[in-house]
Amino acid sequence: MIPSGKTDTVTFSIGSQELKYYSTAKQCYVQDAATFELWVGSDSTADLKAEFEVTE
Repeated sequence: MIPSGKTDTVTFSIGSQELKYYSTAKQCYVQDAATFELWVGSDSTADLKAEFEVTE
């Protein structure tokens, strides 16, 4: 846990399985090319954001 008022660097991996969703049209899990926004914070007013793109 990072104490309030302190900062630290956190590294984690997001694999393709975490980005898939179930397509009822295709009857299987799929992963579309898309741009994702990742927000980090203690509540819905978080202002720390990163973006990443899946191209295939």
